[in-house]
Amino acid sequence: MTNVCKCRLCGEESLKEFITLGMMPIANAFLKKENIENDEYKFELNVGFCENCKMVQLIDTVDKTMMFNDNYAYFSSVSKTMEDHFKKYSDLLTERFLEDGDLVIEIGCNDGIMLKNFDRGKFNVFGVEPSDNVAEAARNRGLNVITNFFDQKLAEKIVNEKGKAKVIYAANVMCHIEAFHEVVKGVKVLLKDKGVLVFEDPYIIDIIEKNAYDQIYDEHVFYFSLTSLKNFFSQYGMTIFDCERQTTHGGSMRYYVCNDGDYEIKNSVSVAMKNESEKKIYKFPTYENFAENVKKSKKMLVELLNKVKSEGRRITGYAASSKGTIVLNYCGITAKDLEYISDNTPTKIGLYSPGMHIPIVSEKEFHENPPDYAILLAWNYAKEIKEKEKESGVKFIVHIPFARVI
Repeated sequence: MTNVCKCRLCGEESLKEFITLGMMPIANAFLKKENIENDEYKFELNVGFCENCKMVQLIDTVDKTMMFNDNYAYFSSVSKTMEDHFKKYSDLLTERFLEDGDLVIEIGCNDGIMLKNFDRGKFNVFGVEPSDNVAEAARNRGLNVITNFFDQKLAEKIVNEKGKAKVIYAANVMCHIEAFHEVVKGVKVLLKDKGVLVFEDPYIIDIIEKNAYDQIYDEHVFYFSLTSLKNFFSQYGMTIFDCERQTTHGGSMRYYVCNDGDYEIKNSVSVAMKNESEKKIYKFPTYENFAENVKKSKKMLVELLNKVKSEGRRITGYAASSKGTIVLNYCGITAKDLEYISDNTPTKIGLYSPGMHIPIVSEKEFHENPPDYAILLAWNYAKEIKEKEKESGVKFIVHIPFARVI
């Protein structure tokens, strides 16, 4: 596939399509029973590589208000792994950058899982969250959170009301924002002298090496590399001065960004750039090869499920995740294949999965009548889940890098 489109970041007509996962529903749009017979919104989930600025991105996108609304299904605090991760993240930012009285702003704070860790006696802590239901959960923790999309206009309002920020941070958010230019314009308005923008998102090298095609869905507009981000931030007189690989979400990168000259560039940046060059993330054939591996993964998963079913084994899904929506729809796995999907998010119980309409049940049902096999639809939490379910006797199936029982 080599359809050429206009890159939404550099503006050049140099965006070449390399994969399509077909027509997809919104990954987090779980359905009530009375709605499963209605027409479901779908769009073509196709991805391209910009040969000019090297940014990987969705070609077709979904309106942000359809994805981030007052019924947003993902609450970060359901994961102990993420609780621990965000505590360490907030401690690091505090120790490295903050002084008493500084303003700290989180873009996309969800239910306050990280924001709550900052000492509100020392710092002015403020969150921006576009989905009102999860923002309300953060406010119920006593956090100062507004429901809005972050852009330059909002940044100017915050400066007038609260002053400028020493730290602006985000976690698994920046890649969601199609209007990335607007975000950085807002950051430029908001940052004080020696202020920093710190964010982490799924990393393109991990996606390719783990064959993690389920990282591709409607919310993830961009698939960042250090190379592409350096090209982007240079447009705004900003520099990535440090970076750190993370294990979260199946492999992420944390980026530290400042205005040019504010901080010395760490050796980590040159090391990561060298690694990206060696892995040829700036070359289109790298992504064509990834697309072939995705097709292979699909074929292997379907064959494995058919084999297990032919043996008379019971199969369910485990974790009603956005990633799972992609795997189920791309591979054509329906309620005929999986009895149900178990999940520990109260707001999802009793609903049906997007596209395939597989019922979502509580973990209690999973424990009371364990299946023989379960497709692990949140493979990035495999260690936590396997430890949690070690007494169940259930065998877990994952699709990455290729389908297998773990």
